[in-house]
Amino acid sequence: MLIALALGLAGCQQNSQGGFTPPLLSPDVFSAAYVTDWSVHESAAAWLRGLPEYAVQNFSTSLAPVPHFSIVNARAEYAHAAGLSGAGQIISIVDDGFLASHVEFSGKSIRTPGNAPLPVEDHGTMVASIAAGAAGSGRMIGIAPGADLQLGDFSSFTTAASATRQAESLGAVVQNNSWGFPWEVSRANYDSLFGAGSGADYLGALRSFGRNAVIVFAASNDTTLAKADIMAALPLLEPALEDSWITVVNATPTRSEPDYSSNTIVSATLLSSRCLEAARWCMVADGTIYAATAAGPDAYDYGTGTSFAAPQVAGAIALLAQAFPELGPKELRARLLASADNGFYPHTGYVEFAPGIRHGYDTTFGHGFLNLKAALAPIGGSYLARSNGQRLPFQAPILLSGGPSGDSLSRALSGRALILSDGLGAAFRQPATILGARAMPRPDPQQGLQSLRAVTLDSPGSGPFRARRAFPVFSPGQELDFEAGATRVSVLAPAGGSGNWGLALSRGFGFGTGRLRLGIAALHEADGFAGLRSLLPEEPLGGRHAIASLQWSVPLGRAQSFGLSGRIGRAFPEGRPNGIELETVIHDALALDYDRRDLFRRGDRLALGISLPQAVRSGTARLALPVALRSDGTPAFAAVDIPLAPRQRQVDLSLAYGMPLARGGDFLFSLTRQLNGGNIAGNDSTETAFMFRFRF
Repeated sequence: MLIALALGLAGCQQNSQGGFTPPLLSPDVFSAAYVTDWSVHESAAAWLRGLPEYAVQNFSTSLAPVPHFSIVNARAEYAHAAGLSGAGQIISIVDDGFLASHVEFSGKSIRTPGNAPLPVEDHGTMVASIAAGAAGSGRMIGIAPGADLQLGDFSSFTTAASATRQAESLGAVVQNNSWGFPWEVSRANYDSLFGAGSGADYLGALRSFGRNAVIVFAASNDTTLAKADIMAALPLLEPALEDSWITVVNATPTRSEPDYSSNTIVSATLLSSRCLEAARWCMVADGTIYAATAAGPDAYDYGTGTSFAAPQVAGAIALLAQAFPELGPKELRARLLASADNGFYPHTGYVEFAPGIRHGYDTTFGHGFLNLKAALAPIGGSYLARSNGQRLPFQAPILLSGGPSGDSLSRALSGRALILSDGLGAAFRQPATILGARAMPRPDPQQGLQSLRAVTLDSPGSGPFRARRAFPVFSPGQELDFEAGATRVSVLAPAGGSGNWGLALSRGFGFGTGRLRLGIAALHEADGFAGLRSLLPEEPLGGRHAIASLQWSVPLGRAQSFGLSGRIGRAFPEGRPNGIELETVIHDALALDYDRRDLFRRGDRLALGISLPQAVRSGTARLALPVALRSDGTPAFAAVDIPLAPRQRQVDLSLAYGMPLARGGDFLFSLTRQLNGGNIAGNDSTETAFMFRFRF
């Protein structure tokens, strides 16, 4: 039985481009790796829009109030800018005939049933070039310029079935059908066409192909239809085909930005039938286009129709298949529909493509305009695979590092990549550094004033301007000291939202000409582990510390003294956020002080100091990162060791001076130069503070 072409061209006009050959696409554009951050590709996308093979599609007709710009209305330039071409994919085209020797098909693998020659026709040549034109002449470019082709004709159900079976055997990811019947969808018409014989055979070939591929059909061009044609709405009578099927109508969008930099569509002019009964699996593309014809190997012309909207969708499937090799064709089809631009009309129904991911449609525009930029971005949030099989919704870093561990986390993750998935199961390669945030300390003037406020110029020993804490500075809390003779007991109580607590015991005694104080402390760190902190409230990270300390003050003559203090601790982790293994950590601190009294006048005091605040000396965290996908789509994990010792330790250089004033007052001044603040290389700062203090 012969099948009549129901979707012909309308309003064709002759090529007026001349015989020049513009430059081909820059190889640099196609060498870029695909990423989710479109900002890095904006300039490349804008450049592509200005190239002749893109700009040729930006023309006006009487069909719509705004210029057509089909390839850009599909946002294909963003896919091309991101390095996608459809390479490695096969697009099946079933149409009336093809000029396979056209320059747009140069370099492609082209297969036909039985390798027999096909009729040579304009329509099929245009359709194939729109889906996969290789920009061979620089006069146009297809949606998937790197894809290969399998071509067949629809002159009978027998030839269409043969083409479909070959497409399945070759592993074609999508088949485009820009043809149909001028019959409305009904059970009677279905039985007449597919009830027996070659029609039933063709339907069987479609069913088999659709199990592992996407089937694209062009809707009718008849704007007066009140009921969808039978091929556009076939899944209505063959429900098993729905999750493989896309029907395409033709419209021209009006965007909010005339330079096409915006994704926002504010309205559309429909140039074909509505989606009607096919609305649940229907979408829109701009089918007014400039494409290859069969008049010669470098011939082109203009045309419009759903015939030329449909192959844009087929090419888009090939691009998605290249971008997301972990997804099956049915998942690619869901992705394209779920990302279509449907913001310019009210919705009368919804399809849930995955839990929590619903997309609205109506009977005119279906799911909306083809939007490759949106289809290539995460849909329905981002998720991090965990080693226990769970998926963590990922919106912000999950680890914070700083203080004793400094920038160890960010350094260890730098240059590494991990895999995130979205709500539709697509994988996105991201820099592993997004897992961690870095706590960057900032100078606090209030802290300097508080230190000065506690100074007593006539106190014994060295370093009157340095606060003496029994517990490391990374464990905030309220420290209380109790002394009995040479023995001091210190308690760290929770304060300021911190759950830290600790107990320290120290004793001072004479040592040679100086004074020595030895101490031990036990510390429970509730909201972190030696500078590493979990940002997941349900997976806290803490630690227990055993700490030994030493303070030694040695007089250097009558008015001078030297001081040495140090602290060493061993930390044992508590809590284990999923995918993180922690080992015991050693951390230490060291400070040297020089103290001079009566330098400029009686009772004044000068202090010089150098210190290394608490930092990790040794210890490692091990992170299990999802770095790839196995053939079955499950994540493969790799263990990344994170040495917690910072590359550069913080060094504090301090100078402080105090002078008694008349009538019981003091003048106090301090200057601190901090190098590698927070144990982060290059994070340098200077802090000064001064105070006039009076006693009444």
